[in-house]
Parts: sequence; C-alpha cells; structure tokens
Amino acid sequence: MYDASKARLDELKSRFEREFDAHSPAARETGKEYLAGLAEFLTTVDQGPVADPQIASVDTTGTVERTGEYSDWVAEEHIRVRRASHELA
Repeated sequence: MYDASKARLDELKSRFEREFDAHSPAARETGKEYLAGLAEFLTTVDQGPVADPQIASVDTTGTVERTGEYSDWVAEEHIRVRRASHELA
C-alpha cells in the first residue's frame, strides 16, 4: 500500500544526500521536496490502517508493523533533513 511512497522517499533521500555532499545549490530545493514527502507519508500513515488498532491486531502479514517501523524512521529522517537543511543556509 505504501510501496510507491517509500520508493519516492528513497529516491528523494538519495538525491538530497548526493546534492548535499556535493554542496550543490539544488540541495535546498530537493530538501524541501523531501521534507514535504516525509510529512505526506506520515499523514497518510496516520490516516490509514497503521493507525487503526483493530486492523493492526488482525494483520498476520506484518505489513502494519513494518509500516509503523518505517514511519518511526520517517519521523527521525524528517528531523535529520531539517537540521541538514539549516546547514545549507
């Protein structure tokens, strides 16, 4: 369900890190796009099956748990990217 969003975030993460490491002027815009994607993913998760304890309790595939763990990573990544973006200022 979240695979396309995860793939897009992975793409943005790679691009942001590459541009940041190269001190590229494009890193600031990519960082903004990446932050927006991270926030959108968290909003989607908060409104989806992961946020519903009844669905989580019947998930036998582990998908809900994995998505919840990924959401934790996304929240941490959001903080890291915000900090890195401040270094670009």
